[in-house]
Amino acid sequence: MRENPLYRVRWSGVNCIGEVRDKLARYGRAEIQLPPDYHHALYRRFHDGGTATAQLLQVSDGADLMHRILGVKGLEDLARVEDLVRETGAHVELVSPVPLITLHVESAPS
Repeated sequence: MRENPLYRVRWSGVNCIGEVRDKLARYGRAEIQLPPDYHHALYRRFHDGGTATAQLLQVSDGADLMHRILGVKGLEDLARVEDLVRETGAHVELVSPVPLITLHVESAPS
C-alpha cells in the first residue's frame, strides 16, 4: 500500500501518540513519518532483515519490529507506540529512505 497523507503523523515526540492512536482507531491505519536523519541509523539496524539496499529499507512484523526500532538512539519515545501495537495487534511496516512506520489493523473500519 502507498502512504497516504490522511493517515500521516509527523513524529515530533510523545505528544504525537494521541494523534497516532486516533488515526489507527478511525481508519485502521496510521503512518508515522520520522525525520529523514534517522534513515542511516535504521538502515544499519535492519540491513540484514527484509529487503535493503543503500536506497531502500523495507521490513514488516508486529510489536517485535517496533521494539527493535526503539533501539535506535533518539527513537526511545516510540515505546508508547509499541504499547499501542501490542494493544491493537497492529501489523508494522518500516520503509525508508524517508523513514515511515505504517501501522495497520486488519479489523479496520471501512
